[in-house]
Amino acid sequence: MKTTLILLFLFWSAMPKAQDLKRNMRFELTYNNKIIALGENHFSKVNNDSILLETVKFYLSNLNFYLDGQTVGSLNKKHMLVDFRDANSTCWDLPDNHGQVFNEIRFQLGVDSTTNVSGAMGGDLDPIKGMYWTWNSGYINFKMEGRSNLCPARNNLFQFHIGGYAEPFKTIQNIQLNVNDQKEIVIAVAIDNLLDKINLTETYEVMSPGKKAVAIAELLPSIFKILR
Repeated sequence: MKTTLILLFLFWSAMPKAQDLKRNMRFELTYNNKIIALGENHFSKVNNDSILLETVKFYLSNLNFYLDGQTVGSLNKKHMLVDFRDANSTCWDLPDNHGQVFNEIRFQLGVDSTTNVSGAMGGDLDPIKGMYWTWNSGYINFKMEGRSNLCPARNNLFQFHIGGYAEPFKTIQNIQLNVNDQKEIVIAVAIDNLLDKINLTETYEVMSPGKKAVAIAELLPSIFKILR
């Protein structure tokens, strides 16, 4: 009996603990390589400007895991809204059954055309989230609002609501990131990589699909990078 108990103890001790199997992913807002929060002032050396971010949110779609170029898993949830005003939306556990060994993640920034033409939906796609225009314009893929001393608008407010699902103003972007630490994936959203490339004295309000929205959308892949 004593021998049996010892063997059982050794067996259970050798098994991976549930918490050790968990993997998680989170997004961190960064500026000049420092993690920041909304509502803080930050200085831009490139533009000699003071920046205050009030809103940063975007849709992440079709997240897939790859090992040496081959798909090894995906998330069941197709569309997720990442909103830096809601900490619960910036971090989530990766399901164990989708957490095979991988060294790359790929996802789309935005909402695909099929979903857009289906009209307003529920969950993260609910219009109450503030990321839906109208049936003919569809969803906003990426939203950023804040204040800059360079911005000539009222109260120095800049607003970028980037969307558009139909050619020639399609703005959805494909993101690919190499991953080293599979247990905790931390993705930086480096806003300075975007704002440093925009002349806020001339371009400070983009609120509908069009050429300006496409130009900004093409800059968005550069703001995502792995922190850990």
